[in-house]
Amino acid sequence: MKKTQVAWDFIKYPVTEKVAFYNNIIVKLTDNPTFPWPPVSLVDTKTAVNKLEAAIIEARDGGHSAVSIMHDNEKLTDNLFRILANYVESVANGDETTILISGFHGTKQPTPIQKATLAAANGPHSGSVKLTSKAFFHGGGLILFRWLKVSYPPQKVNGYR
Repeated sequence: MKKTQVAWDFIKYPVTEKVAFYNNIIVKLTDNPTFPWPPVSLVDTKTAVNKLEAAIIEARDGGHSAVSIMHDNEKLTDNLFRILANYVESVANGDETTILISGFHGTKQPTPIQKATLAAANGPHSGSVKLTSKAFFHGGGLILFRWLKVSYPPQKVNGYR
């Protein structure tokens, strides 16, 4: 089973949702004994989020320079929170609960694919069947599948039914 990692899904959020998400992470990491030494000051990250929020408000009128400033602030805060995400991932070391208490989301584990013991598919010719099975050993011996072609209802062949 793979270790749970911090999901970087926050990068794809709309800018306005990023502000709320980032503020939530700052609140959860502040004075959290599990994460005592973040590599980026939480005061600096809070300042960057506040600047991003102010830039969003300025960019509402659609001015080109205001929108450009907003995107520059977005890139800056995204980079700060990528650093924090890597820090949380290193501290959590695969523990999903630790990742969740930081405010970030964990990656989903892939579901194991269960292969059928015996599968039947259409063969290359009309009326033929292709059987496929997992290779497994039972008690040291190989299990073989055999079939007998009979008509229905079964008729006696050489005295056997």
